[in-house]
Amino acid sequence: MYPDKLFFKAVLTAAERPGMVSLVNVVASNSSIASTYSSIDIIVGMRFHGAVLASMSNTPFVGFACDNKMSSICNEFLMPYLDVDSVLPEWLVRAANAAIEVDIDEEKLGSLSLLSGKNYNFLADQDA
Repeated sequence: MYPDKLFFKAVLTAAERPGMVSLVNVVASNSSIASTYSSIDIIVGMRFHGAVLASMSNTPFVGFACDNKMSSICNEFLMPYLDVDSVLPEWLVRAANAAIEVDIDEEKLGSLSLLSGKNYNFLADQDA
């Protein structure tokens, strides 16, 4: 697994306009997460749950896939992604511009939310 801060430090260093990009730390509370995600123009990340939260806050996202979970959620919401080992600054700029043009599909979000609940119920039933 890739260390997030090291990876994003490399991305920030390679960005053509580093002042336009920032690393945001989010306090782990429901209200902080919701307000922070809603205030961001675009989420760029390599973690599945970051993409889930972005979609829930109707914020476009770009994924760096180091596993099939990230590529799957990006495909579901028509958001760009690239294998984490293949990221180039030029691709990131193009992907971010493309993602901003895509609206989160609310119907898809609703159906995926229901499926996730079923997954948790299945897991809970297995423990019983």
